[in-house]
Amino acid sequence: MGHLGELGKARVNTDTFGWFGNEIRVGASFTNLRLIGFMEVAATIEDTDELTAMTAMRDFLHSLVHEEDWEVFWKASIDNGQTLEDLMELMQALTTAEADRPTLRRSDSSAGRRKIAAKSKGGSSTPVTLRLAEAGRPDLALAAEMAGLARGERQTA
Repeated sequence: MGHLGELGKARVNTDTFGWFGNEIRVGASFTNLRLIGFMEVAATIEDTDELTAMTAMRDFLHSLVHEEDWEVFWKASIDNGQTLEDLMELMQALTTAEADRPTLRRSDSSAGRRKIAAKSKGGSSTPVTLRLAEAGRPDLALAAEMAGLARGERQTA
C-alpha cells in the first residue's frame, strides 16, 4: 500500500469567553480530545487523594485557557472569589460548547451512515455523576458527565 497523503488538518481554536471583564481565549489546541487525558487521570485517583484530584482539575482547566491568558484568568478567578464548583461549571460550559460545535462535512463526501436516535433521553452517566458528587468526588463526577457529553448524551439531572 502506498502513501495516502496528509490526512490530518491542523485546527487552531479561536474562541473566546468573558471572565470578570476580561476577554479570555480558549486554549489554541483545545478540543474535546483533551477530555480523554483528564478522564484517564481522574480514573486513577484514590478517593482520599484530594491534592491529586484538584491538581488534575487545574491542569485540565489550564488546557482550556490560552497559555498567554492563564495568569489573567487565574488572578481574576481568585480576586472574584471563585470556587472549585464555579470553575467546574466553566469547564463544563467550555467542553459542552466544543462538543456542540458543528462539524463541517467535505462537499465530496457521502452522507455516510444514518444516525440512530438514542433510546433514552437522559444521559446514562447521570446516576453515576450524582453518586460521585454526593460522595465528595466532584472531579470524577465532572469526568463522568463530560464523558457522557463526548458520547453525545445530554445530562438531565
